[in-house]
Amino acid sequence: MRLNDKICGKLTGRVRVYQYGVLEPIIEEHNEITAAAEEVISGLLARDPENYLIDTIAVGKGGDCEIDPPHNDTGARVAPDSVETEIRSLVEALPIQQTLRTGNEFTFSVLARPEQAVSTDINELALLTRNGTMVAHYVTPLGLLGRAEKKPKSTYFWIIEWTLRFTLA
Repeated sequence: MRLNDKICGKLTGRVRVYQYGVLEPIIEEHNEITAAAEEVISGLLARDPENYLIDTIAVGKGGDCEIDPPHNDTGARVAPDSVETEIRSLVEALPIQQTLRTGNEFTFSVLARPEQAVSTDINELALLTRNGTMVAHYVTPLGLLGRAEKKPKSTYFWIIEWTLRFTLA
């Protein structure tokens, strides 16, 4: 038997945000998978869920901030980069409440209650592990005046679903 040493893994992601009472998602986009995702997969294969289990969706307002700390506002949208290691401007970290697996797809879901993640400037989301490693990062598209589009979150529910798909090629 000969093993193929040329098989490569690929991780892709998509994030959806639904607002209570609105049928269509208010966000439905692909996201940036971070370089640290390789560390996370390695940690999970090494049976270290205490550190590498994906357990949080972070909501932020750093879509216009510099990639490197101290994450100053640039006045323009800054696209997510695979080398980023943290959310730029955290509003609230929400624990994942449900994980569904369908074949090679994993969907992580949270329900942001009316009192959670309240901000008029939401434009950034991140998928995090127990030890805070950022697996995936999303910044809203270009909006008015060249800044990241802002999604206000006030006294209503948001359902955030983040789907990761792992494939071998």
